Amino acid sequence: MLLVVIISGVINLAFWLFLFSGFSRHRQAGFNLPEKKVWLVLVVRNEYNNLKNNLQALLRQNTKHYKTMIIDDGSTDETFPWLQKLKESYDHLSIKRIEESVGKKKALHDSLLVPESSCVIFTDGDCTCSSSEWLNLMLSAFGERHQMVLGYGPLNRKKTLISIFARYETFLTALQYFSYALAGIPYMGVGRNLAYTSEILKSTGGFSAHLDLLSGDDDLMVNAVARKNNVGIQTDPKSFMYSDPPENLSAFIRQKRRHITTSVRYKMKHQVLLAVFSFTHVVFYFSLFLIEPLTAFGLLAVRIILILSFNYRAFVKLKESDLLWWFPVLDFLMAVYYLTMSFSFIVPRKKSW
Repeated sequence: MLLVVIISGVINLAFWLFLFSGFSRHRQAGFNLPEKKVWLVLVVRNEYNNLKNNLQALLRQNTKHYKTMIIDDGSTDETFPWLQKLKESYDHLSIKRIEESVGKKKALHDSLLVPESSCVIFTDGDCTCSSSEWLNLMLSAFGERHQMVLGYGPLNRKKTLISIFARYETFLTALQYFSYALAGIPYMGVGRNLAYTSEILKSTGGFSAHLDLLSGDDDLMVNAVARKNNVGIQTDPKSFMYSDPPENLSAFIRQKRRHITTSVRYKMKHQVLLAVFSFTHVVFYFSLFLIEPLTAFGLLAVRIILILSFNYRAFVKLKESDLLWWFPVLDFLMAVYYLTMSFSFIVPRKKSW
């Protein structure tokens, strides 16, 4: 059993020390702002309270000649009347109303080919942008060759354990998709902070390949069109898009079950890499209980010290340094999380918007 612990531990550490640490060493390039016709696109449903708090900051970005499209997917609250009134104050705001809800992805797909655009940037109605430079920063990361840009969507800080864990899971997910992109094997992004050129969206036919799934408007699209050299990342804190963490454990599990089931449609190489990482994490931790306690403690200490030594800057860069104090607990909880989420592939789930 000691051999199992060592082998699984070494394999898992290889991801942290050789793949993820590349993100810690990465320095954000300072590209010039490209001349692009930009559409900012949001699909909303019953988001009146969120939009009232967040939308005007999106409409007041320090970016020239951009337009904003809000797609109202059959809202039954005050969303649409409020948007109509708001439009009187913002000429660059466009509103599309879908009378009966068709779901977020279908709504996005039907309105994807926005007119006169060379770039489309997506976010959600419940997100708060970090600054008026958010749009400029996402655009600047396109550079000359990139056809999409991955941004970070952290969760707001709250003191509950579920909030702390949800923040760490969000951080770890971002660490992975940023690291994979830098290594030339990009596989996903998050829809609340994601940009594409219109050319690449049109070339793929939008979201038609996976309209049967509720989620995947972000990760499956990136997985389909990302190539070794066509993905940029933006990690400037002024480009972050914040949202609230789940209120309780059941809400968190429900949200993650919806997201994790899309991974079966990733490219095989991505599925294998992600599966090896999570599997070795689970095996390492649960095998520790089967070996001599002092040896187990020593191996665990080595793991934690090496991971934090090589990846400390990643926590700092993504403004999550307070999670460093929680890391020993969170690292174990991730093993429990991976084991729990594996049942998402065999337990049916209820569909919802």
